[in-house]
Amino acid sequence: MQSVILCVFEGEKREHQYFNNLQKHFLDGSNIVKCSFGNDIYELYKALVKEEYAVDTLEVIKESKDVPKNRELLAGYEVDDINQIYLFFDMDCHDGQYSEQKLTDMVDYFSDETDMGKLFISYPMIEAIRDLESIDEFMDKVVTLQECVNYKKLSARGVKELSDPRKVSKNMWFTLVELNVKKACRVVSDLLENDLEQLALPEQLDIAVSQCQALEQRNIVFVLSAFPIFLFHQYGQDFISGN
Repeated sequence: MQSVILCVFEGEKREHQYFNNLQKHFLDGSNIVKCSFGNDIYELYKALVKEEYAVDTLEVIKESKDVPKNRELLAGYEVDDINQIYLFFDMDCHDGQYSEQKLTDMVDYFSDETDMGKLFISYPMIEAIRDLESIDEFMDKVVTLQECVNYKKLSARGVKELSDPRKVSKNMWFTLVELNVKKACRVVSDLLENDLEQLALPEQLDIAVSQCQALEQRNIVFVLSAFPIFLFHQYGQDFISGN
């Protein structure tokens, strides 16, 4: 039986659109089941705390009250049928439920795709993927906590190709991966190398902690997209080398 990958998205529209494009270019042929939780990471946190973490990720997603169709979509799957689980959520630091502890607890808990799942966060939210005006400005691009409230609108300032998820080219994905991995390294270590040969993708928990510290100390969040970082996690240096 072919390996089954479960991808869980926060929302039901934009995340799926970008991931469908990504899948077409890089994961075509993979057996991927896609669904949505229908709410933010802090509601997922509440659901897990309520069950004292004694519940499988698959069951939590099946029982999502915000996306009742998940029960039917995932009805034929048991825990042992799923080989890998990936979750894609937003930092949503402007949410009233946000706290560093909750966010880092979630990233720490979802740290293994072959167990409970691996969580990738978009900072500040999914729209970070299109917030690219130029290569140089992206490396320093941040948003303030106040700007996060209107970030969906602000992020539309990026290049036109990224505004339509259906039109993102394979070459653009390579660019997004390189930029986001370099920037993630910079966020964590405050160093920026000129090439990726010396870089390893930081742990997702280290990125989350660094982002929370930047928010607390400087009232900013570094713009980072989850999907390009996920791609580098999957393929590593070979992904960039094959560009």
